[in-house]
Amino acid sequence: MKYAPMLALTIAITACAPQPPAGVQQVGSSTKAPRLVAQCIAHAWADKSQQQVVSQNVVAND
Repeated sequence: MKYAPMLALTIAITACAPQPPAGVQQVGSSTKAPRLVAQCIAHAWADKSQQQVVSQNVVAND
């Protein structure tokens, strides 16, 4: 019974953890650096949409 408050706190914190936006799915992982992956995605999208893309990346630990 003395673990009940700790369990309740853990559940409350987990429920408040940031969740990905609706409709976002993980598609896999990459061995490349996050910055390179972002540039590749932006380049592919720009080529496909024929629009100019201005990209700014802020990635933790990079």
